[in-house]
Amino acid sequence: MLRTIRRHQIITDFGKFIIWFIIIIATIFSYQAFLKPFADKLQIFGLSGIQPGTFGVATTTPIGKLINSFTPGN
Repeated sequence: MLRTIRRHQIITDFGKFIIWFIIIIATIFSYQAFLKPFADKLQIFGLSGIQPGTFGVATTTPIGKLINSFTPGN
């Protein structure tokens, strides 16, 4: 009887692992397939002059120059 309970517990744990694995993979796939292309095409009005700045944070040109003036090596 204890072997049967333990076998059922192992099968249940394996099933839970498979279900969570499928959920995580589906989430990653749906992000890559649907949300990322939409976000890449989305442009916010008035922020077309944004350049990547220090620490990967998008900054506008004047603020970017100010930040770059305080970075070492400039």
